[in-house]
Amino acid sequence: MSKKCTSCNQELKPVFENFPFTFHKLLQIDSGISFIIHGGYGEFFDSPFEKDGYEEPGNFNLCHDCAVKVFEILDPKLKFKGGHPTINEDDSRCCKWCWTKEEMEIQ
Repeated sequence: MSKKCTSCNQELKPVFENFPFTFHKLLQIDSGISFIIHGGYGEFFDSPFEKDGYEEPGNFNLCHDCAVKVFEILDPKLKFKGGHPTINEDDSRCCKWCWTKEEMEIQ
């Protein structure tokens, strides 16, 4: 089963192609991120996405570039740590939340 970025519709690749549990496979996107939204009575989303035809109400998945846009909004306040290996073939930084092979060797 393929999955697409909820924002830009880019095809998403799971981290573990042959992982037997579909639930985890869809939530572990190579260099992307998944979100699960819980709404409730009187909240911003009362019952998110239930009527929009999504397979998993309240879940959305973002490719790397769309995830960067979200993190740029949230990071000044939340100061995210961690990240992911660069997605660039030449080992250059793809965003400020990545690490390179050279940086991993230093540690």
